[in-house]
Amino acid sequence: MNLHWFRNRASSFVAIALWSAGCGSGSPPQAVTDLTVGTDLTWSPVPNATSYNLYTKVVAKELGLLTHEEVVVTLNDTKIPNVTSPYSLAQDNKCRTAYLFAITAENSHGESGLTGPLGYGPPDSDCVP
Repeated sequence: MNLHWFRNRASSFVAIALWSAGCGSGSPPQAVTDLTVGTDLTWSPVPNATSYNLYTKVVAKELGLLTHEEVVVTLNDTKIPNVTSPYSLAQDNKCRTAYLFAITAENSHGESGLTGPLGYGPPDSDCVP
């Protein structure tokens, strides 16, 4: 927190506390470089990262039928904070549904860029109608 003093119109001094995320020395971590999908999502630790955020998007279509425009995950999609590797995909098991994932690394100085997206569609033998 930085404390700044300003003079208002009544010639009084007013202290305003400014919280600044990502400022000061240091920088956000680099992006994850090795996100993989199988029965779990996995990645290797990134130097200076203190946590990882998973961004997800669910599309009610089989993975192989998605258009190029549908295979996009952004920071506006569902965020699951503080995930760890491996991240289980056991709950993502609805038939004829595509699950798309992207991940960021984070520390007190900010969040890296997104790595991904990767898609996952449960095998027919493991899916729930």
